[in-house]
Amino acid sequence: MSGHRQARSRGPVSWGIREVTLRTTPRTKRSADVWITTGTLPDAVPPHRAGWRLRLLGGFALDRDGEPVALPATAQRLVAFLAVRGASDRARTAWSMWASKPEDRASADLRTALWRLRKAAPGLLADSTGALALAAGVTVDTRSLGGRGPVDPAFLRRHAADGCPDLLPGWYDDWVLMHRELLRHRALRALEDAAGAAIRGGDPAAGLGWALEAVAADALRESGHRLVLTAMLANGNVSDALRHADLVVRLLAEQLGVRPSPQLMALIDEARSRSAVAAGRARG
Repeated sequence: MSGHRQARSRGPVSWGIREVTLRTTPRTKRSADVWITTGTLPDAVPPHRAGWRLRLLGGFALDRDGEPVALPATAQRLVAFLAVRGASDRARTAWSMWASKPEDRASADLRTALWRLRKAAPGLLADSTGALALAAGVTVDTRSLGGRGPVDPAFLRRHAADGCPDLLPGWYDDWVLMHRELLRHRALRALEDAAGAAIRGGDPAAGLGWALEAVAADALRESGHRLVLTAMLANGNVSDALRHADLVVRLLAEQLGVRPSPQLMALIDEARSRSAVAAGRARG
């Protein structure tokens, strides 16, 4: 199914560093941000000569050699599907994209989408009579998050600077929803991994920066808050850690009705204990 619905704001939450806003997506009911032919047309441009770039994070955008390429809505969905799912036979593609329609109608819609796509963007699809796929050499931004290996730090910095945009916001096809959650999880893990590596490497300030980006992307994810507190305490910023601890306790209670986990509570207790010791020393 496809549709376009606006996310619902749940109000700002101040972290003392920047303002963030909680949003809940209508379909998933999860916290999102805190701050996806009968005839053939010849390919006019061979795939390996066309500098295709496809952006799916934050919205659909396609360009070739730096020039924007406009596609009809059905062609956009087909391109996004192949970019996210990889090579796919026609039957599977038609069923996935038009699951609510009869098989013959879904196949007809796929043929129409292919015709429109080849007319608007010749060379974007691989020249094959078998499975449908994007041409070799097409650059897709989601691939930077799609692998099992480490995420390139330069991409991660750009992704964080952009606010960790979701896959195709406003698209609610089932295949988009599944991959949106997968990519969001991988982005968060990459931010947290970068934070942890910096802290272990003796640079808690850099670790704090990565950890705050993770918290900004998902304020209800405890692992990010643990890294924030760890970095603050490692850097000797006990007062900052105490303020953040109080905010976390309030956030979890108000948004989820839960208490911090034992692991997070241990860091909160450490912040409070070190603050009490510092206050005692100040009193003499």
